[in-house]
Amino acid sequence: MTSAIIAVTGASGQKKAFYTEGHDEYVCSNIIGELENEGYVCESINLAMAELPDDASLLIICDPTMDFSAEEIEAVDNYSDAGGNILVLSQSGKEIPQRFAQYLSDWGIVIENDFVIEGDTDHMFRSQYGGTIPAPEMVQHEITSSLISRKLNFMSPMTRSITTNENNVYKTQFIPLLQTTENSWAKTDLSSTVTDKEDGDREGPLTVAVISQRYAGENESQLLVISSLASMETSGLLSQGNYANGDFLLNCVSFMSGETSSLDIRAKQISDEALTMTQSQVILVTIILLYILPIAIFAVGLIVWWRRRYL
Repeated sequence: MTSAIIAVTGASGQKKAFYTEGHDEYVCSNIIGELENEGYVCESINLAMAELPDDASLLIICDPTMDFSAEEIEAVDNYSDAGGNILVLSQSGKEIPQRFAQYLSDWGIVIENDFVIEGDTDHMFRSQYGGTIPAPEMVQHEITSSLISRKLNFMSPMTRSITTNENNVYKTQFIPLLQTTENSWAKTDLSSTVTDKEDGDREGPLTVAVISQRYAGENESQLLVISSLASMETSGLLSQGNYANGDFLLNCVSFMSGETSSLDIRAKQISDEALTMTQSQVILVTIILLYILPIAIFAVGLIVWWRRRYL
């Protein structure tokens, strides 16, 4: 429905998104589905065998484990020089291939090999397996302002931290979009069996999503990095209206494409939505149900008994 409205009103022409293959990438089916609902035509591309078309609106690089060749990096760079926009997704537990990591560093972005843990109970969820999931704060920006005003939470499982290379060759502008609290930390020893903060762990606040902007002549290009692939590819997460994840993704894509009028046009799936609570809210409800409510019932019963016995 949203894509049909956009097409009729002339808010956008046909847009094409290409996702790379040939480097053992994750097939980002949920992201593709969301983009297609927004009117994008999505196709795979192997940069070692085909040139990126001039009409590509977005290039998606989704958690590659095998490195890009020098020629492929050059093709990506030529695309960005011409004003092309790039979306990169990653998640904790995998090394960033060396040549690709260097290209991101040229943009001022370093995806660290760590695992983010949130210590603030107001900014975490409890997973069904007993672990915690960070709910990073959205930094005030044109992309996030409507989501912040609606007080939506972003769920960020299996996330890693993003740091900056301030001496990057492109002299980019680094714009954090999602950050954990100062009570968070990133485990740098992924073989550690404890989640508590240890010596050598990175201290919060930590950036977990960022846009980097660069200029090549008159052309502006942007690179968006989201360091939690699971925040985009967990089944059903993008379409649930009680989380910010889906609108965050599409707002980022609209912003990079210069389509700011599309930032708030969203189709929502009609479904039964589960109650979402942060860890601190879960603790509060547990205390009320297990302690305060039984004590209150007992006290009322005791008062009734006393009144009947002595009055």
